[in-house]
Amino acid sequence: MSDRVNVFLAGDSLLFRTALAQALGRYPGLSIAGMAATEQEIKRSIPASSPSVLLLAHSAQLDGLAVLRYVMSTCPLPVVALTDEARLASVLRRAGAIDVMLLSDSRQMTDPQAISEEVATRLRAAAKHKVGHLDGKLGRGWDGSLGRGWDGNLGRGGFDCVVALGASTGGTQSTAQILKALPRDFPGIVVVQHMPPVFTRLYADNLDKECQMTIREAKSGDNLRQGLVLIAPGEKHMRLAKSEQGGWAVICSPGAKVSGHCPSVDELFFSVARMAGGNAVGVILTGMGSDGALGLCEMRKRGAYTIGQDESTCIVYGMPKEAYDRGGVCKQASLGQIAELLIRQVDIMRKKTAY
Repeated sequence: MSDRVNVFLAGDSLLFRTALAQALGRYPGLSIAGMAATEQEIKRSIPASSPSVLLLAHSAQLDGLAVLRYVMSTCPLPVVALTDEARLASVLRRAGAIDVMLLSDSRQMTDPQAISEEVATRLRAAAKHKVGHLDGKLGRGWDGSLGRGWDGNLGRGGFDCVVALGASTGGTQSTAQILKALPRDFPGIVVVQHMPPVFTRLYADNLDKECQMTIREAKSGDNLRQGLVLIAPGEKHMRLAKSEQGGWAVICSPGAKVSGHCPSVDELFFSVARMAGGNAVGVILTGMGSDGALGLCEMRKRGAYTIGQDESTCIVYGMPKEAYDRGGVCKQASLGQIAELLIRQVDIMRKKTAY
């Protein structure tokens, strides 16, 4: 099977379409299968073009929702939507878009070159998804099928995987890139990002607008569920615990710095190792120092699959290097590969649980 991603570009602006198509054509593995400006042209051209992904620029002149409903009901394929209206992001996702990119300023809307690298990354990630028909009521599962995807009844005989992620310097952007590429019903994720109070809440709120999963700052006692990302609050350690309902929950509490930080990645990872063992995946991203290295080693020791960001894509190759040097990393990967690795590994774990 070819790894080439054939993109169909839909948008009402000829200048925007042409400039973005030229910019995307410079990225290895991407090609433009076709372009259209109206809903009628899209309906006529997409079947003949056989694209692997649709890039849809929503606007007042081109109704992205109508296009999505048509595509997902007649010729389903992964869709990456572009819009400058934040209120539409979640609506476009519910209508079937794999990913929605918010164009936050006028330069992004008038200079496609400025967004081409991020768009190219999102298109490659979206093209890996399998997409099934939607009937307007059911959501897309993790693998593109109809229904619930992974069993949401975590910890009660269902699939109870948990993903733990730690990051520091440069981690806000790295974490965001990974989370944006994950489907809405991916297993629950717990995140420690070294960040002061208030900023963790703002960070979570901003990510929630851009990602398919629900993202929020954690509170002690929050239940972790499929499709939810909990980010540790500033100046509070976050630990994984058993929920009274039988699944996972988190405990957030102030405390002394561990490995130089509060919240500490080590505190989170050690708790995940104890509670989840081999039902966990650990990820350590860019950051200064060694926080998380020992905890990741403990996760791997107890059967978890562990991923470390590689040196070439780290802002600071400190935390991942320490974890790798201590033997805590099963797989080193570039930032752009980590979301795909997570999806693949969790799929392997899901299938093992099914048998």
